[in-house]
Amino acid sequence: MRLTLEAPWAALLGIAAAAPLLAACVRERRHTAARRALGLAPPRAVARAVGLVSGAAAVLLLALAAAHPTLTRSRPLLARPDAQAYVVLDTSRSMLARERPGRPTRFQRAVSLALRIRDALGSVPVGAASFTDRPLPHLLPTPDRRAFATVVRRAIGVNRPPPSLRSQRATDLAALEQLAIMRWFLPSAERRAVVLLSDGETTPFDPQRLRRVLASAHVTLVVVRVSRAHERVFLANGQPDPGYAPSRDGEPALDALGVVSEAHAGDAAARARAALGSGPVRVVGRDTSRLDLARLCALLALVPLGATAWRARVALPRRQALGACCARLARVAGRGAAWLAR
Repeated sequence: MRLTLEAPWAALLGIAAAAPLLAACVRERRHTAARRALGLAPPRAVARAVGLVSGAAAVLLLALAAAHPTLTRSRPLLARPDAQAYVVLDTSRSMLARERPGRPTRFQRAVSLALRIRDALGSVPVGAASFTDRPLPHLLPTPDRRAFATVVRRAIGVNRPPPSLRSQRATDLAALEQLAIMRWFLPSAERRAVVLLSDGETTPFDPQRLRRVLASAHVTLVVVRVSRAHERVFLANGQPDPGYAPSRDGEPALDALGVVSEAHAGDAAARARAALGSGPVRVVGRDTSRLDLARLCALLALVPLGATAWRARVALPRRQALGACCARLARVAGRGAAWLAR
């Protein structure tokens, strides 16, 4: 880990913030001389030390916040050169179905499962893609888990992009044959896996042909069905969409592929890991993460400032504190009235 200051020159603002603290020290010296002349007992040393330390801490924390400190952590990024995988999310409109308004949609649950499956694949480079009637890659296989999470959460969405053909049932699993034709994988990746997250509402297709075509390209397909009984697509007013009707036409073909339910997504990850096996791992870069500490320093500065303000409040008699508060409110109200009268 390494701590850096993005704007070190801004720490000079602490000099201006230290001016009131120096003025307080000068005032304290004058008060000490006056007490000696009048024969009054000096304040407790602990109280004086607490006030001095609180003021100094507040000034230092505010100066540090102005300098914009950043904590940087860098570690080697490991990846397997012999294996690659994709997590493909169904983005057809039926993925908006849910049990009732306010509950997570099928697509939202698929995103959560995608992140879990990616973590389970470890050092295998994993890409992200969307799928309706055609697969579309959004991220090429990478060992960077943060990049994968960003793409899955922000770049992929229902009907983004929409299917190429407008039809009652947009999902067509037969189109996954393109994974064996298009160059989605590097030639060096001898072990390949694709995990599809879909509700299974697809047009009928030939599962044996799909499996055979993918096997010719050394691609293992694992399908996770993200769907529950009695789910509906709801409109903005909370009413079920009359234009949506669940489809079970593709269920026989899905069963032939050995579909895994979303409740057993761990089995899908285990199947993908088994297909990818084990292999050598090498360093392909650096994984760098940055943590901004400016806000934390500014918030911590409120602690000594609050302690100083509380001590000042306790030191004043209640009537005097109340009178001072009312006078300040009156001044603020007067300024506001003068501004409105302009």
